[in-house]
Order: sequence, then structure tokens, then C-alpha cells
Amino acid sequence: MMEMIITVRKVILIGFSILILNWVWRAVNWVWLRPKRLEKYLKKQGFSGNSYRILMGDMRESNQMDQVAHSLPLPLSADFLPRMMPFLHHTVLNHGKKCFTWYGPYPNVIVMDPETLREIMSRHELFPKPKIGSHNHVFLSGLLNHEGPKWSKHRSILNPAFRIDNLKSILPAFNSSCKEMLEEWEKLASAKGTVELDSWTYCHDLTRNMLARASFGDFYIDGIKIFEIQQEQIDLGLQAIRSVYIPGSKFLPTKFNKRLRETERDMRAMFKAMIETKEKEIKSGRAGQNVTSSLFVWTLVALSQHQDWQNKARDEISQAFGNNEPDFEGLGHLKVVTMILHEVLRLYSPAYFTCRITKQEVKLERFSLPEGVVITIPMLLVHHDPDLWGDDVKQFKPERFVNGVASATKGRLSFLPFSSGPRTCIGQNFSMLQAKLFVAMVLQRFSVELSPSYTHAPFPAATTFPQHGAHLIIRKVSI
Repeated sequence: MMEMIITVRKVILIGFSILILNWVWRAVNWVWLRPKRLEKYLKKQGFSGNSYRILMGDMRESNQMDQVAHSLPLPLSADFLPRMMPFLHHTVLNHGKKCFTWYGPYPNVIVMDPETLREIMSRHELFPKPKIGSHNHVFLSGLLNHEGPKWSKHRSILNPAFRIDNLKSILPAFNSSCKEMLEEWEKLASAKGTVELDSWTYCHDLTRNMLARASFGDFYIDGIKIFEIQQEQIDLGLQAIRSVYIPGSKFLPTKFNKRLRETERDMRAMFKAMIETKEKEIKSGRAGQNVTSSLFVWTLVALSQHQDWQNKARDEISQAFGNNEPDFEGLGHLKVVTMILHEVLRLYSPAYFTCRITKQEVKLERFSLPEGVVITIPMLLVHHDPDLWGDDVKQFKPERFVNGVASATKGRLSFLPFSSGPRTCIGQNFSMLQAKLFVAMVLQRFSVELSPSYTHAPFPAATTFPQHGAHLIIRKVSI
């Protein structure tokens, strides 16, 4: 009997020892062997970057550079890339465009070459969105979070909502939101005909209200509350990506994880209540944001800096609409306004980077990549690359788009404000319609200029936004 008990104990001990050894092996492989193996592979392919540092990689240096860069504002004429993407900008300067960085134990290959970008973005089945970390759903929801057949199915379901006839039908909702904001501006400027205000606050609230009205109709007030909760989730997510992800950490009872779960529960409860209310209305017969806000505010800043282009845009708007409300057909013919918006999207790209990951070893035309490598596509660096855009790349020159995007880029994939390929942002026409209406309605009523208190500080959050607001002086005009 005792021999049997001893034998059982030995078996259990051996089994437990094997489990421990397996866990140790997997941990050592994750934290050291695999990163070094991938580093060797990338260097053989001609990539350059820092040698891997255990667990942290480049994150400590990257976070330190972020803190320094974001602590100081910039002169208006300064290059803001070192402020927006300090470590990435530093890496490209020191290692060239064919380089890599380390997000903890994960290598990030930087891709800026237009031909390679086209290969990657046209083959989304081989280069899905990475799911490194425990809070991807904070940033990647809906289409962004889906891959393969599920993505195709959801894309086909959503496509009709963004057809021209549907965009026409939501223009009145956009118009109502714009009117509310501009009426408030008129009240503020009524005494002297001019007022100073933080345009970022208004742009943020306006795009939220526009989207809430378009998405939720009569329930747009509830929609606004949902977007506020979603913004808190994004802020929490931004905290998460600045630290090394430890597998399983999302299950720990931390204050961070508890609050994230609370926001998810709140959103589900609000959606459920809205759906139930809508179902009751249907039975009784009564059936009846961040990217755009970034585009709005930087357009106002650019027009404030460049009064000549502001005047050209106002003249075009006056000829198209006079003092009448802008209509869908007229907005589609605003060539100068479209040129201005494209140039703002180039200089202040709301989505300043995106990532993909290799599901398997992939051979591209210019190099190969092993399985499990993150590919970082820094749209902002591509948009500011003098090799692609010329020596005047830092200047605000909407005339570069006079013959359209294809002419401005010379047919190269170097303009990526809404991504590219099969996964081009489904809402780009939606966003451009909002922006054209916004510019038209603002310039019909006001001129804008920078306030002496304006602080130039582009900041990388969920999108490119002004860290210290965007203080402008608005003056009443008539056309």
C-alpha cells in the first residue's frame, strides 16, 4: 500500500515538474529566445534597430522621450513630428527608413516605402490587425476588430449605410448640429462682433452631436452619453499601451480593470434600453468621432494661419451657396475646400499610425518577414517624407491637390488618412461630407484667426489633437 502511495506521489511530482519546466521554457522563449531569433532574422533582411533589451525592449526610452516631447509647446513654424512621434522619428533618423523598434518583447518593423505599403494593405488576409495586449477592444471595435469572413460579412452589411443616397439623407442632421454651434458663437460674439474661444472644445462636441444625431436619431442625447463613455474607454486604453502587456493581467482585480469593465457594462445597458424603447415604438407605429473632430480643428487652425486660403474658400462658398444652407450637390463641387481638407489631412493626419501583424512567414518583393512580427505604418511620417512630397513637404500648400490625390502623389501610395486597400475606412465619405459642411457653414458667418494665447502643441492620443486646445478669435462676416 505504501509503495503504491509513494508511486502515485512520484507520478504527481513528475507531472508537476513537467508543467513547471514547460511554463519556464515558454516564459524564457517569450521573454528572450523568440525576440533574439526574430532580431537575427530582421537584421539578415537588412533592417536596423536597437538590440533587444529583456522584457522592456524600447519602451522605457520611448516613454521617456514622450514625456519630454509633450512637456513643451512648439513655435508655429517648427516641425512637430519629434513631438507627435518622438521615438519613431528618432529611430528613422538614426537607423534609416528600413528599421525596427521593440514594444516589450515584440519587434515592430517600420514600413514607409509606397510599394511595400501597397503590398501589405492590399493583402489584408495575410496582415491582420495585431491583438497584443489585453485591451484591444477599446480601440478595435466593429469592422476594425474583425478579420476574414466575419469582416467581409460585416463590411457588406454596413456598405449600404454609406451610399450616396444615405449620405444625402443624414445631411439635415449634420446641418442641425452645425446650426446649434454657430448660433452659440453668434451669441458670444453679439456684443463686439468678435470673441475668443477654444475651438477644440466646440469641434469635439460638434462631431459627437453630428454622429449621435445621424446614428441614434431621436435618441441622440443618449448617443452623446455613449460617446462620452467610449471616450473614457479610449483614455484607459491609452494608459494600457504605455506598459508591457503580461498575459492574463486583464483578469487581475485592479482599479484599472474594474473601471474598464464598468464602462463596458454601462454601454451595454444603455444600448439595451435604447433597443427596447425603439422596438416598442416600432410596434406602436412610431418608427420614424474623433477623426472628424481632429480634421475640423486643424482645418480652423490652418485657415487661421493662412488667410489667403481662408478668403479663397469663402469666395468659393459664396459663389456656390450665397447665404443659403449648403446642399449635398453643392458641397460635392467645392474644389478649393476639398484641396484645403486634403492638405490638412496630409499635415495633421488624424490617424497617425496603424499596425498589422504577420500570421506566417511572408515574402514581399523587397524583403521577407517572419511570423509574429508587428508592422507599424506611420502615416504621419509618410505624409511628411520629403522624398515623397518634395522639399516643401512641411509647408501648407493645398494647391498640390489641385488635380486630385492621384496627381499629388504621382500614383504612389503616400496619402493614407483613411488607410488604403480593401480595408479603406468605410466612413471616409461620411467624414468628408461633415468637414465640407462644417467649413462652409463656419465661413459663411465668421472669419477665424489665431489668438495670441494659442499654443501650438499637436498631441498623439486616439487621434492627432491640440494638447492645450485651439484658441481662436472669430469675427462675424457676411457674404
